[in-house]
Amino acid sequence: MKARLLAFYRTHQASFLIALRVGLSASLAYLAGSLLHLHETFWPVLSAVIVARGGAQGAGGSAKDRLAGTLVGAVVGLVTALLLRLGLPQWVLLFLAMAPMAFLSADKPAFRAAPVAAMIVLSAASTGKGEYYGAGVALMRVLDVGLGTLVAMFVTQILLPSNAVKVMRLDAAALTGPFGTLLALAVRPGDEESRGKFIRLNAKTRRDMRDLVAAARQLGAKGTDEFTQALLRTHGTIVFMMRALGGAPMADDIGTALRPVVGAARAQLDHLRVLLTDGTPVPDESGCGRAVEAARETITRHAADNPAVHLEALPFLLETLRDDLDELIALAAALPGKPQ
Repeated sequence: MKARLLAFYRTHQASFLIALRVGLSASLAYLAGSLLHLHETFWPVLSAVIVARGGAQGAGGSAKDRLAGTLVGAVVGLVTALLLRLGLPQWVLLFLAMAPMAFLSADKPAFRAAPVAAMIVLSAASTGKGEYYGAGVALMRVLDVGLGTLVAMFVTQILLPSNAVKVMRLDAAALTGPFGTLLALAVRPGDEESRGKFIRLNAKTRRDMRDLVAAARQLGAKGTDEFTQALLRTHGTIVFMMRALGGAPMADDIGTALRPVVGAARAQLDHLRVLLTDGTPVPDESGCGRAVEAARETITRHAADNPAVHLEALPFLLETLRDDLDELIALAAALPGKPQ
């Protein structure tokens, strides 16, 4: 029983950290709001929960980005609230306020909190009474959000910090399995079931990679951005292989030649996973170079005997895959945050 509990804890260690951060941030934000006699003590709690949950990956960028985004959104919200006095319909002002910030937040994490902060401020200002068109009420909402953000930063950065680069390494290691599966599915062009599985898994993998790339950019640690860009290139190569083979059934000799490449590539991805999680060096003899060379010769010979078959891009993509995997392992070996 004890061993099972320990295994469960190790498997869900990151989730336990998230739970502690969110719970502690919510409680501290509520206590801070109560001590300061704020009228809306749950606004700081809401902000603290969002920041603590978003910063659970350990990058630290979430809290800082939300604080910066809150300030930007507050200014936009106050300006929009003042424009209410010009008689413009609220739906027009909402579009003018939300659309530009949503555009900026698409590529810049620091702006992702801005639309929400602007909405909070605009809501408070449009219903607030008193001087300055309700700006005082709106500013109180900004203080509420800022207080919750600061509390969450204190919890995630000081009380319950985590090794951000180590978390990124584990997230990258989790992608090696899907990469191998995608590669195996990509070389079954005549199998509609495999194609459907490829499309579904590829959609999820792209979302996971997008989150990983964003986290790496927030980290700014040496080598992390280069490594994630190499991951993107490797994924792109696998997708292009699937497209290069098309939907037509593949000749038996081509399929036979590609199987060793898939096996060697998946073994290399397994070595990469272990390197990222445990720091175990990749054996020198690993790699898919020999399998790629043999497959290239078979494809070239098949193309010469069957001029109507167009597989010109496949040898190049196999060589690109070989180079991508070698580069991934070299960059992973140089990443900081190696497990002790």
